[in-house]
Amino acid sequence: MIIEVFGGGFGNKGAELMLRTVVARLRLHAPELQVAVTPNSLKDYSERAKLGLLQVFPSTLMGSKWARHLANRSKIARSIANAHAKFSVSERTRRIYGLVRREECDGYLDISGYAYGDSFSFRKTLFAAERTKEYAKRGKPVIYLPQMFGPFNNAANRDAFVRCCASATLIYAREQESFRNVENIVGNDKRLLVAPDITIACQVLESDNSMPMQGRYGCIIPNEKMIDQGKEEWGNLYLDRLKIAAQTMLAEGVLPVVVLHSGDRGDLTLANDLKSSLVGAIPGGSLLDFTATDPIALKAFIAGSTLVVGSRFHSLVAALSSGVPAISMGWAHKYQYLAEDFGVPEFVHKAKDGSIALQLLVANLCDPVENQNARHVLYNRRVPMLETIEGMWENVVRELHIG
Repeated sequence: MIIEVFGGGFGNKGAELMLRTVVARLRLHAPELQVAVTPNSLKDYSERAKLGLLQVFPSTLMGSKWARHLANRSKIARSIANAHAKFSVSERTRRIYGLVRREECDGYLDISGYAYGDSFSFRKTLFAAERTKEYAKRGKPVIYLPQMFGPFNNAANRDAFVRCCASATLIYAREQESFRNVENIVGNDKRLLVAPDITIACQVLESDNSMPMQGRYGCIIPNEKMIDQGKEEWGNLYLDRLKIAAQTMLAEGVLPVVVLHSGDRGDLTLANDLKSSLVGAIPGGSLLDFTATDPIALKAFIAGSTLVVGSRFHSLVAALSSGVPAISMGWAHKYQYLAEDFGVPEFVHKAKDGSIALQLLVANLCDPVENQNARHVLYNRRVPMLETIEGMWENVVRELHIG
């Protein structure tokens, strides 16, 4: 059996952790099951190979820049290009190199996180509709694992998502607003359910931490999307607020560490700008930084911290699910709902709240007693979330006919 898992990747460590979580869970139920993914980067082959993943063929990365541009805008061009690629590579060659056609797959899991809604081009949703229709026509299961959906006010995006829903076996929204956005399209439909992010159930050990620290430290985790997607709310305030968070940690005896949770160039630029702005303020010279190619090691480092201030969604999931208080600065509704799910809505910091409010919040969570109280809340809220995730996997396994 071959299951296609779409939407994971290796540049963004949250996307990689989702992919690893799904692969591990599928193989737990069916050790011989094979997982196929669509390559989304020319650099990812070695990472896919480590996980023993097959490659869906043909790939949208194939062909010249002009050919890819044309295929991106024309269904006819996509069909011609795919047909040419399929018949130009023999089955023997595909088997040798681990290439699999979509029609050979027995089911489809989508873990895009957030790709379907008005914040993105309607083509993302349109291509998802085309992919999933192929499975539905063959009577194969199509499952959207917990993610953020919508809004769908754009007519083209809405029409494309209607087609996605028509092919779906199960649709899991990650929170209530996404649920409502999908419900506005499908109505009261038993296929539509709610479950928290699947990486909440990903356990890490202290030994997974590749850079154990002496003493208390806090993680500052930037996100380049705050500069574009969040520009309307944050303007030019974002970097300054990260700096204030780091300075407050220092004043409270907690060492700030900049953590890169994505390979995006913009995250690195923000990290370097933050470090430059604090030169001389840090004992020993400059702000420490940390990153890891392994998302498990990354989550373990976050889990060992005193607190987190950041904007990468899955870094916040990593913190909260490990019992670490995390202050989020976000650009979409997913941040607010994540904090509410864990019982700490007050940990969401908005631009309008002002810098003094952030200082007070960081200082409060640096206090050992208040920090421990917050951890108690997080641990208690995690238990029912794990139960919901387990129930979701039971539904997924049943629909995929594995185990």
